[in-house]
Amino acid sequence: MSMPHICTVQHETSRTYLPYDEDTKNIFHKFSRCFRDWCMVWKKHPKFCYYYRSTTAYLEERKSHATSRYFYIIHPMSKLCFSLEMILIALYLFAFIYYPLAASFYDLKNYYTRKRHLMEEAFQIFFIIEILVRLFVGRKNPRLRKVTISHPKILRSYIVSIYFIGDMCGALPVSFCISLTEDPVILASMAAIRLGKILRLMSLLDYFCKLLEILRMSAYKRVCSFIIVSFIAFHWFACVYHGIKRFRTYLVGESRPEDSPVYKYQSANSSGAVYIQTAFRTMGIILSTRRESAMKRGIEHKMFSFLLLVFGRVIILVLGVLLINQILRAAKLDTEYREVIGQLKEFMNRKKLPIATRNRLLSFYEYKFQGKFVKEKKIENMLSDRIKKEINYHASNKLIQQVQIFEDIPTKILTEIISHLKSEVFLPNDIIISAGTTADSMYFISSGTVSVTTASGREVCHLQDGGYFGEAALVLNHKKSISSVTALEICETYRLDSKTFRNCFKNYPEIFHKLRAEAERREQETNKLEEEFQEKLFLRTYFGDKRRSTFESGISGDDLGVIPSKKNF
Repeated sequence: MSMPHICTVQHETSRTYLPYDEDTKNIFHKFSRCFRDWCMVWKKHPKFCYYYRSTTAYLEERKSHATSRYFYIIHPMSKLCFSLEMILIALYLFAFIYYPLAASFYDLKNYYTRKRHLMEEAFQIFFIIEILVRLFVGRKNPRLRKVTISHPKILRSYIVSIYFIGDMCGALPVSFCISLTEDPVILASMAAIRLGKILRLMSLLDYFCKLLEILRMSAYKRVCSFIIVSFIAFHWFACVYHGIKRFRTYLVGESRPEDSPVYKYQSANSSGAVYIQTAFRTMGIILSTRRESAMKRGIEHKMFSFLLLVFGRVIILVLGVLLINQILRAAKLDTEYREVIGQLKEFMNRKKLPIATRNRLLSFYEYKFQGKFVKEKKIENMLSDRIKKEINYHASNKLIQQVQIFEDIPTKILTEIISHLKSEVFLPNDIIISAGTTADSMYFISSGTVSVTTASGREVCHLQDGGYFGEAALVLNHKKSISSVTALEICETYRLDSKTFRNCFKNYPEIFHKLRAEAERREQETNKLEEEFQEKLFLRTYFGDKRRSTFESGISGDDLGVIPSKKNF
């Protein structure tokens, strides 16, 4: 009797790869396990599909993270990291709005009350915690589609980056310096240093786009990003415009700000009214609807007003048009994809297809094009054969590294083999090979999981990324498949037909022998499981019919030659 197949792919409870003792009731151990699970890669992260395409890749990433020496590192696509990013959205918005206001409009020496003091200290503590947490968050490489969890590399890349400088500036505790000095120049300078937090503007936009993807509002990402950047830009221009006047008052030799025109103006009018008036004045300069008096302004105001004019006429007009064109150009692929989906739905309506078939077709198009329609055939037809082979080689590079039978093949022959591979995508529950049918191709699994079953439906095993099947009909004498292969999830495979198979492997008998040995082993295992299943089915059917007929006719079991015993029950 062979051991029953134990699936290691579909069990949700096996996806943590964390040590677990069922007998323990220590709440600390449970919390530690839950926390480590939150630090590992999360399958519902908005960027997950960009880095991992299959269940096997997802499980391998979790396993390597759990067993690594850097298991304490927070994965950049984990639940914990995503939750922290959502919190940072509010913190960054506070910093980008409050910091320039404090540096330009507030008299910091007299501004802080107990409530305001505690509020600012709380935000500064949050920014200090952010710096400490970022020392333990993995780094993503979008170009290579890789994630680094090596702690030395994380520290080196973060500390030497410009973001570290911005985070340190944003965490500067200005409120603590009130008790040390009352010099308005020092306090205003320290408040101005905190403006370095603006370096995190791109991080804010990235986190906000992830939030929109989770809320299924990704179509509005560019519009929302443009609105946020525009609002922050106008706000900062108004604060800088007023801040120049404030710093000039401090630096021209006036020892007491209370005697300055700025302070008197703020005393007669609240800071909110001053900000509103300055914002309208700045916006008027940007839009060229207001002209400042040059006689009452210093050279620094004249220069800044000139920069506002340049910004208003060049950035808003030229860059605004370019931004709109870029949005339309980027949305072209999405528009074409939606047109194709619309045509597909119209086609399904005309054919009166059932709901299940329609959902399968939509799933295929979503996996194939990933939301952006690309005319692959038209692009490939414009390329030379050499470039096509090179593209196929690099596209299948990951597959080559996973398939063991390709280890000893020279690169030249391997490139020739890959050039003949045909990509095929199968949806869940698709039967790729049916038992008893003629098979003339061998399949290599690029991503996904398939189930191998006998002709009677007994499961033999699961094959995952890097696996292959269909070689039995090509290397053995018979040409009919003895088992069925069914896709358990969306599977991307590469098919190699029998003619190409013979031409590629005829000069490598050792590879042919490996495939033959593997095919014979699988055939023996399949036949053994099938014989066991048929034997059990026969015994169950035979004795069941005997008992049923005995009961109906009233004949005892002794007359049929069946001796009742405890073993029969």
